[in-house]
Amino acid sequence: MELAIALPLLIMLLFMFIDFSQVMVAKIAATHLARDAARYGATEGVSESSIRSRIITSGDYILDDPRTEHKMISVNKDTFNGVGEIKVNIELGLRLYAPLVSGILPDPFVVKGKAVMRVVQ
Repeated sequence: MELAIALPLLIMLLFMFIDFSQVMVAKIAATHLARDAARYGATEGVSESSIRSRIITSGDYILDDPRTEHKMISVNKDTFNGVGEIKVNIELGLRLYAPLVSGILPDPFVVKGKAVMRVVQ
């Protein structure tokens, strides 16, 4: 009798832990990809399209994940008074497993990673 009450709660808790860990992995990966791409653009002095292709080739492990639905990559290069900035924003939409969590949080859950690097010319 107690198992019939506790087992569904334990399974729901397990799915919530899985969702939380997947969201954290996606957040860390998006931030790492943005930082790597911004550093690449700042040190190599390449175009925005080269930075975007660097994100796509080095981030295939998270961008090609079937749970990742919404993908947005933006790269901006600005220059003001000889100081340049490279801004990289990555948004990933992640499907959630737990039915209770997906009822509370938006599904897909959007994870953002961003980085800004300054370039002195």
